[in-house]
Amino acid sequence: MSKAAVLNFPEPKKGRLYYLDKKTNKQKRLSDNIFRDLQYITRPNDRRRRIALKARNLLTNLIQMILKNPNKEEFVDHTFLSQITEVYSSKQNARLLDQISDIIESTYHAYVKFQGKSRTYGYVIKLTEDGYERAKNPIAFYSDLDGQKCPDIYR
Repeated sequence: MSKAAVLNFPEPKKGRLYYLDKKTNKQKRLSDNIFRDLQYITRPNDRRRRIALKARNLLTNLIQMILKNPNKEEFVDHTFLSQITEVYSSKQNARLLDQISDIIESTYHAYVKFQGKSRTYGYVIKLTEDGYERAKNPIAFYSDLDGQKCPDIYR
């Protein structure tokens, strides 16, 4: 494996999920298992274009957070989204959330009481009805740019 293929994070970011691999005794990102499959998801407003890389990073992290939460919803604010996407404009974060609206349903709130706590200026996110199935098996839901199904090597 080349050095370019190995990602070393100097310190774990708060927005990313990690686990300790017991075989190698190294910290690895939990989201790597899902990330590769999400490359075939297209944008809801333009099916000819795939979602951006930053939207894929965001989607991977949000899916893991929602699935770990017993209520299957989560509150995220602009600062948290910016840690994941490395984008500093709230408008750009809103556009990234629009790109993944097939899978993640997001509602903006200036003020909301979320799970007994007062939260301000953020999004309540949850999976759509078929969001988990779309994320789990995007090949079944999304076509390639020319209208054909995605390659068989990923099945």
